[in-house]
Amino acid sequence: MCHRSSSRIKFVHVPDGLPEDDNRGGDLAHVRAAMVALEPVFVDLFQQLLNESPVTCIIRDVYMPSAHKPATKLGIPVIGFSTMSAVTLWCLDHVETYFAEGLLPLPAPPDHQLAKSLQQAQIDEEAAMHEHPITCVPGVPPFVKVKHLPSAFLENDVAVIKHFTQFQNPLMHECDLVLLNTFEELEALVLEAMQAKGFNVCPVGPLLFSPSFNVDGEAAANSFVSQTSSTLWLEDETSLVWLDQQKPSTVTFVSFGSIATMSIEQIWELACGLEMSNQPFLWVIRPDLIRQEDSNSHAQFLTSFSSFVERIKGQALMVPWVPQMKVLSHPSISAFLTHCGWNSTLESISTGVPMLGWPFFSDQILNCQYITQEWKIGVDFERQPSGGLILREEISRKVRAMHEEVHEVNLLRTRAKELQKVAQRTRTKGGSSQMNMATFIEHIGAHHEAEDLVQGIGCSQ
Repeated sequence: MCHRSSSRIKFVHVPDGLPEDDNRGGDLAHVRAAMVALEPVFVDLFQQLLNESPVTCIIRDVYMPSAHKPATKLGIPVIGFSTMSAVTLWCLDHVETYFAEGLLPLPAPPDHQLAKSLQQAQIDEEAAMHEHPITCVPGVPPFVKVKHLPSAFLENDVAVIKHFTQFQNPLMHECDLVLLNTFEELEALVLEAMQAKGFNVCPVGPLLFSPSFNVDGEAAANSFVSQTSSTLWLEDETSLVWLDQQKPSTVTFVSFGSIATMSIEQIWELACGLEMSNQPFLWVIRPDLIRQEDSNSHAQFLTSFSSFVERIKGQALMVPWVPQMKVLSHPSISAFLTHCGWNSTLESISTGVPMLGWPFFSDQILNCQYITQEWKIGVDFERQPSGGLILREEISRKVRAMHEEVHEVNLLRTRAKELQKVAQRTRTKGGSSQMNMATFIEHIGAHHEAEDLVQGIGCSQ
């Protein structure tokens, strides 16, 4: 337990119930089951906290349902907190609508015992369903299709889909309020639709850890938050020294977050494509980014990759992790090749950097659609019809294009800078997120005096 007296925030460590050597990033369903099973732990914890002093409210992640019922039984207000985009949360909330409209579940996979013509008919049916627009969710634009829904929904088993939301969706509506890491100007139509349906949401984003992002007109470097990292990975500051040596707006920043993995074939195409672009690049290549395949293939890849690393020494820098907001804020950065995770998306928006979208799973595909189609601050890659591989020629072409002075790319840059200014204004005095945060404080103040101790509950994973 740690206590910061100046901020009057108390942090309580709650074990997640999994063994120390458990691979928590490997099987998310397994981790989710462990989270759900923590309800008895929170019963005891909240009672203990109440015995010490009043509790203003519990702020729980929407993916942490086990904290909800123990709090409500004790009369403690529950505030939901969503780290995903508003549109993702809204789409997750409509699973029953998809069933009613016949959009889900997806058709069963082909039975290899059937005649070839029948197999092809099943394949064609599933492909057609993937392309069906989501017209049954208010506020969602027509370019969003079934294939863009969170990947947990793209199943042919109703039970699997429902399991993903059964502990989350009902309780989400029971929250006194749901805080969203987004801002009104970014997702206006979806937020309006949510509020019209009685969903009590409060956008207070972008919530960033940045020394350059101003809050109320003052440098955030002076705040406690700006001195805090949002990652547990060790950040390599040498990347900033390398960027200082590059020309302005010339470097492509490449990072795929902390979970995504790639096949040997795909990572080799990416490496070759980046090299072929003849543009400087900074590549965050985690030790576990390469998907483990058979040992012979892996050994051969490492030999070839070593030669690649030698060849691109004058063109690029490769590191295991970086201080991402500092990198994106650097004047040498021209584009962000990203997996389109929501944190990375907001960080790119907040620094005015156009994106090259390379989504993998979960909400990333939907985020990429909004990046390219709604906000028009990035482009994506064309994948091969069979297997979804992105070829080196496509990678090289798109990376080079992001550095050219052509009309389409200039529009991306202009739009990215305009949206950056909007994002920054939201957190200044009178900005939408600043005012929404004030509303939230008033909301919890209605339950307790402003002097009451606010206690934050965290769960280790």
